[in-house]
Amino acid sequence: MNKQVEIDQYGQEKNAPAVGFFGTPEDKDFEFIYTGHHVTRRCNAHTDKGLGFGGNPIFYGHFPEQFHETKDHPGNPYWYQGKLFNRFVQSLDKKQQASGLVARQPRSEKYDAVIKKEQANWPGLSCRTLNAEQKQLFLDTMRQMLAMFRADDVTATLASIETRGLVDRLYVSWYGGKYDIGSDGVWDTWQIEGPEMVWYFRGQPHIHSYFHLKS
Repeated sequence: MNKQVEIDQYGQEKNAPAVGFFGTPEDKDFEFIYTGHHVTRRCNAHTDKGLGFGGNPIFYGHFPEQFHETKDHPGNPYWYQGKLFNRFVQSLDKKQQASGLVARQPRSEKYDAVIKKEQANWPGLSCRTLNAEQKQLFLDTMRQMLAMFRADDVTATLASIETRGLVDRLYVSWYGGKYDIGSDGVWDTWQIEGPEMVWYFRGQPHIHSYFHLKS
């Protein structure tokens, strides 16, 4: 992450990251935030017992070389998540893959829309229809995609998803057309969403990703 943040400053002071402390470690809701261009990170003193990232949204993104990345996203440290997601998609049967590929536009990145949680009419494949083995692979995939974060945050996030029974309420979708760079069926833009969670990964023109699990 340090290299990514350094590159994304583009040598300009205005792009330098900032930090903020809210409360003290003794406070129940103590929080540390590190934010800048293409980065927002949160740490909570009680994350291992709470809901991942304190129930607040996080953001990450990058383009190491070109604003419009090519299909393999060379040098982008976050594309490993795209590879893991596509591995999950390829494990699905043809009917499930057809259900997950949607023709509509992905969500807007405007502030009031990018982590908005719809309460009905979600696009894509309902995770309720997955069998037990597929649901476990889905959870394992999310765990691996989150591996760049603190272990406590990952543990809390997955525990919250499992104990609250969120998997059956999640929908997974991916996007073709211009959002499939190179038209190769390796999906660059996808989302996991439900009434309490949004994970939106946009790979076109370069990677932006937003994650929010409600507390």
